[in-house]
Amino acid sequence: MPSHDPLTYFHSDLTLIRSWHINGRNYFRILEAWFEKHDRDAKAGIEELEEYAASKCLEEGCQ
Repeated sequence: MPSHDPLTYFHSDLTLIRSWHINGRNYFRILEAWFEKHDRDAKAGIEELEEYAASKCLEEGCQ
């Protein structure tokens, strides 16, 4: 989760002129959309990872 104050840790190198708070609603929406896409495409992703592992002989018992 993004933090509001990371630039304050670098006060000797940076000068903060303005700061504002964003409520995180858009960040939440982006994460929700990403999780929905991930869940929807999970089977295809697992199949692709399995194919890759087989091509690199990364599976258990592969010689």
